[in-house]
Parts: sequence; structure tokens; C-alpha cells
Amino acid sequence: RRLIDLLRQVGMRDDLYRFGLSGLVDPERDPELAEQIVAARTDLRETFKQSGMADLVEPFDPARYNDHATIAENLLFGVPTARDLTGRALAENAGIRDTLERAGISADLVAMGLSIAETMTEIFRGLPPGHPLFEQFSFIGADELADFEAIVRRNASRQRAPSRADQVRLLSLPLGYIEPRHRLGLLDDALRQKLVKARAAVREVLERGEDPGVEFYDPDRVCASAPLRDNLLFGRVSYRVANAQTRVTEAISAVVSELKLRDAVERIGLDHRVGPAGRLLTAQQRASINLVRCLVKRPDILVVDGALAPFDETRAQQLVKVIQELSR
Repeated sequence: RRLIDLLRQVGMRDDLYRFGLSGLVDPERDPELAEQIVAARTDLRETFKQSGMADLVEPFDPARYNDHATIAENLLFGVPTARDLTGRALAENAGIRDTLERAGISADLVAMGLSIAETMTEIFRGLPPGHPLFEQFSFIGADELADFEAIVRRNASRQRAPSRADQVRLLSLPLGYIEPRHRLGLLDDALRQKLVKARAAVREVLERGEDPGVEFYDPDRVCASAPLRDNLLFGRVSYRVANAQTRVTEAISAVVSELKLRDAVERIGLDHRVGPAGRLLTAQQRASINLVRCLVKRPDILVVDGALAPFDETRAQQLVKVIQELSR
């Protein structure tokens, strides 16, 4: 409690809150909070409806394709907890490939991958590494461009199926595809229905083992592997609505405050990973935490020498007043 109070007083209240929203909730360690989050999920959805903002978030629905989630997310309908089900590794998983083959969508996804590869290699040709387009589309890295150009050349005629190795590489591309974001016109309703149908088959295969490697979404439970913010939304923010992220963030803050969950969110923020020597923090955040580290010990003498250098003059003066008040 004292630690949170000190962090708030040195100006890290909003940082702590943001860290908390990106943090994880352990239902076993804090079952009461887990129940509150599920209740907040319902309240948030009601807030969207009453405010005419229902189109801002497309909820997860076991029976429907979520247009604003990736194809991989739609297939797994949960958060991967095993490396071989994360990112492109999913395409290399033999069990998943066999399931997609039996579901009759493997060829569709490989063809989609080839279309993506053709488009991306054409767009990226001649661009230097680090160009913003690589990040915007994020299907192919600059170091992979030559490999995929070769794959496109080998399969340009589309007269026969790609080799097994090429199929795996091509299958990996559409797994990250989101139609409203990438807008390549590659996902139609027929394929969406096939993907939803394959979802059940994928889950059945994964649940045969001791550990499925995925924590599946459940509307009545917290997903311990998903960030708190995702648990509150239980869906994906729309790419079709302007300024949707900002409006959703404001709605989340309103519901969190209304249900008096702000303290709980900030407590989760204390678990935020900051990297070696705070490398993942800003200079001001590091300075604030160093200051709190000293203050929480209640020292008889506190020497502040250059510790406020990362702040502008106004903010530094405010912090001096905070230190004087706390040291009274």
C-alpha cells in the first residue's frame, strides 16, 4: 500500500495503471479480483451499448469469426502458452497442419499465403530494411524478402501444389492476417465459416494431450494468460472505426473507476517487468522508481544529487516539495 502511495506521489500513478492493464491476473491467487473482472467485462459491454459505441469492439464468440483478430487467434480461440503454437511456429506444428488439411482449408490458406507473398515482395522490392512498411504489414521481414521472392517464382504458375517446405512457409503468412487492418481482400465469408468450423477440430486435437498449449477463451472466466485489458474487453478493438483505441481506453477507465478496481489494477502494475537495470522504462520512470526505492526505507538522511535531472524544472520543483512533505 505504501509503495503504491509513494509511486503515485512521485507522478507514476498513470504509469502504474497502464502497467496493470498490460499485466496478468492469477485467478487462483486472487479469485475475488477474477470475479470482479468478469463482472466488469459485462458492465463494459453494456457501457458500449448505451453510449452508441457497440461497434468499437467485436466480442469473442465461440460460434463466430472475429474480423479484428488474426486468423491464428480465430483458429485457436485462446492464448498460446506453448512455443510451438505461437506465431509462425503454428504453421510448423504437424498436428495443426493435419487438422487444417482434414478441415479442408489448408489449400485455401496456402493460396492466401502465396497471394500475400506476391503482394509483399512487390511492395517491398527496393525498400531499405527498417522502412515503415515492413512494420505496417509485418508479414515478411527485410531479411526474408529474397526467400519469399524465390518461393513466389517457383509457384507463379499455380499449376501444381507447392512443395511441403514451401507450403509451411506460405501457411505461416496468413496466420497473422486481419482483413480490416491489411485490406488485401483475401478473406471471404465462405473461408470465415470454414475457419470457425475448424476451430472446434483444432481444440479437440490440442486437448488430447496433457497440456493443450492454449488457454481457451471462456466468457465466464478470466484468461490468466491474457493481459488484464484483454480480459476486460474480451474481444478486439475495431480497425474500421476512427479513434477507436482512444475511446475504448476512456471507457475502460470509466468502468474501472466506477467499480473501484483502480487500486487492484495498480497492484498488478507492480509486477510489470522493467528489464535489466530498468532498461524497458523511460529515464523519468527510472528516476521516479529510484527515488521511491530510497523513500520507502524511511532514511534518516536522504541525499538527492542529480537524481531529478531527467525532469524539467517545473516537475523537479514539484518532486522536491513531495520529498520535503514525505520527509517532514
